[in-house]
Formats: sequence, structure tokens, C-alpha cells
Amino acid sequence: MPLSTISQKTMEKTPFYFQIRTINVPERVYCMNTNIKLILSVRDPVKRLISDYTFNKYVLQNHRESQKNFTLEHYIFLPGTMDINERYPPVQVSRYAENLRRWLKYFPMENILIVNSDDFTRNPVPVLKKIEIFLGLRNYFSESQFVYDAERGFYCRVIDGMEKCAPPVFGLPKEYVSPEVIERLQQYYKPHNEDFSKLVGKNFNW
Repeated sequence: MPLSTISQKTMEKTPFYFQIRTINVPERVYCMNTNIKLILSVRDPVKRLISDYTFNKYVLQNHRESQKNFTLEHYIFLPGTMDINERYPPVQVSRYAENLRRWLKYFPMENILIVNSDDFTRNPVPVLKKIEIFLGLRNYFSESQFVYDAERGFYCRVIDGMEKCAPPVFGLPKEYVSPEVIERLQQYYKPHNEDFSKLVGKNFNW
């Protein structure tokens, strides 16, 4: 992290600190700053998993040539079954309670703000207001600074009278996932979602 003056707020954003393979990160962050504030952005874990797979397929293109036509089912199910492959990283990330508990070993819940990214997509300003309060920032964002782009399905910023939209990586082609697969994933995540709701004291209705 860069050095900051007392009047500055320094932020870093990454999804990787929340993964099991970065198990020692909470301790390292704590050693750097015991009073750091953390913002955790979550969404429906099934939608997040599908989005993660889509991002890897279309953006990172990190599948080998022989894997380019592999479906989501190939990764999330053990061969020849409907049993979830719990070693597939996107499956792991969506187990929010399990991952959050690693951070709660070092930081109290008061230092962590849980943000529902689906709420942010529908209406970003109320979510940004909560973040401003959480971080102790001055009141800055307003409804007039955003405009909805129906084609993308996202809000865009308005800066100096110009629309500034997210890059094309947002709003990628939607992968077809059968109702049976979605139902199986919902069954798998149900106890994990209930555990997460109890842990943070909020029902997300997933």
C-alpha cells in the first residue's frame, strides 16, 4: 500500500483476498494495519459463480485449447455426477461465510461493510452513501451523477456532462445454464447462504 497523509484515504480492490488459496492474507493485512476498514461486495452466489465462469471464458481466455468448449457443468460437477466439485475456485469463493470467518479472526464486524452488488447494480447511489458513511467520507455522490444505460443494463457516471460507462468487460454474453443446474447449485448453496445470513445479521433472500 502506498504511503498516505492523515487527510487521505487509500483503497485497494481485488477479489482474490477472499479466496481460500489466499488463506494467510487476513493475518498479513492485520499486521499492516489493525484498524483497516474492509468492504465486502457479495451477490447471489449462483449468479456470481456463473459470472465468474463467463469472465474466465470470455475475458481471461485462460482455458487451454482443448478446454475452450467446456461448459460450466464440466467444471462445477464431479465427472459423471451432479455432485458439486468443491475444489473449483469459483465454487469456493461463493461460500461467503467460510471465507468471511477467516477475516473475522482478525477484524471485528464493525470494521467490515457488507455490500450487496445486486443492490448497487439496481441503484448505486444509496450503496455509495453507505460506503461514504462507513469510511468517514464527505457527502459526494448524488443521483444527478448517474444515468442508466438500458443496453448495458448498468448505470454510467456523468462527469462534466459526459457519460462515462464501464468497459465492455461488464455486460458479457449470458451463458445458458439449464434450470436443473441452477436448482442444483441453489440446493448446494442454501446452507452456506443461511450460515452467512446468520453471521452478518442480514437476510439476502438468495
